[in-house]
Amino acid sequence: MTIDVSDYPMATIRIASDTLDPELVTAVIGYEPQCAARKGDLLYPTSTSTRAVARTGTWFATTEGLKVKSPTDHLDRLVELALPHVKMLRETMPDITFDLSLLVFDPDFSANSLPDDLIRKAQRLGTLEIDSSSSEQVVL
Repeated sequence: MTIDVSDYPMATIRIASDTLDPELVTAVIGYEPQCAARKGDLLYPTSTSTRAVARTGTWFATTEGLKVKSPTDHLDRLVELALPHVKMLRETMPDITFDLSLLVFDPDFSANSLPDDLIRKAQRLGTLEIDSSSSEQVVL
């Protein structure tokens, strides 16, 4: 039996700042991002495309490939990864922003099924966008 990764939800977090130091963010959070770059650097070091140049400093992580069906678990994983470090990161980089997204492929999923405390934690970080195959899109 083949497992189709597209059946699983996926959460992402993007941390951005014009003064972002990706190495510092990685050290503070203790997690290796899928993509990170200082403003003006290549997002993907092997790319030669000018479209791959970071317009602002970016640190990006995702739960893609995590074989867990619960959308709550995906979002919670990234919220808990970043939330304990927000104060320190904002003291170091005052213009830092945190954007979270949750993509769910289950047609029966509703954003209302997410725990209120998790939504509040995500909102303490920054923007939360929820997309699902039920055509529901919520930006909080």
